[in-house]
Amino acid sequence: MISGCTTKPLESQDTEDRVPVRIEEAIRGTFSQHVELAGRTKSRIDFPIIAPSPLMVKEIYVQIGDEVKEGASLLLFDDEEAQQQLTEARKQLATLEKNVKDLQALQQQALEQTEPYSKNRRNP
Repeated sequence: MISGCTTKPLESQDTEDRVPVRIEEAIRGTFSQHVELAGRTKSRIDFPIIAPSPLMVKEIYVQIGDEVKEGASLLLFDDEEAQQQLTEARKQLATLEKNVKDLQALQQQALEQTEPYSKNRRNP
């Protein structure tokens, strides 16, 4: 294949500036290049880390520049106080559930006790 940018015939001075060319047979293969660069990466999405309630950070598992895989823990909150509050809330819930059952039982007893009177009123 020959290519050029002019339609004028070549003159002897044009041939003096020739660049040596080597011809090789084309082969099929994979081209790869490895490049190492220094730099900083940034997350595609910035998002705040928010605790559901104010908690102190107990441990931090990563440092700036660490590689982090999806799902990896980044830090540990000191949730001792929250656990105590949860235990207390569960005790209160159990007490309230027992109170509801007791009230339902009292309601059922009251209905059963008033049932004979309501039958007599309907049937004179």
